[in-house]
Order: sequence, then structure tokens, then C-alpha cells
Amino acid sequence: MPEATAPSPPRYILAPYVPTPPEVVERMLDLAGVTAADTVYDLGCGDGRIAIAAAQRGARAVGVDIEAHW
Repeated sequence: MPEATAPSPPRYILAPYVPTPPEVVERMLDLAGVTAADTVYDLGCGDGRIAIAAAQRGARAVGVDIEAHW
């Protein structure tokens, strides 16, 4: 019986994934004035680092991405 392998990612990429450095994420949230009273929607969230950082500030955060492999 052949050994099971993980599914391979699709052969196309709509846009490259470029992670935002943590200090840039914090500065973006500072500039937006994100507080615990806010809800942050991150479209094309990738690994969710912006939504996670917003949630760590107490905000509600929703990350949306169409690419299941990222």
C-alpha cells in the first residue's frame, strides 16, 4: 500500500504572500487607532498576523482569505 502524502498546493497563485513585519503591523494599528471598541476586518489575511495583533489589543478581528494553503 502506498504511503499517504499531503495534498500539494495549487499550481497558480493569485498574488504572492508577503508577510508584514510585526513592527509595521503595530504601526498600522496605531495609525488606525484600533482599540477594544473596534472590529477589524482583514481581507486577504494570509497568516492572520494583523487580525491577531488587533485581537491582542482587545478588538474583535475577522481574517478572510480565499487561499486555503496560506
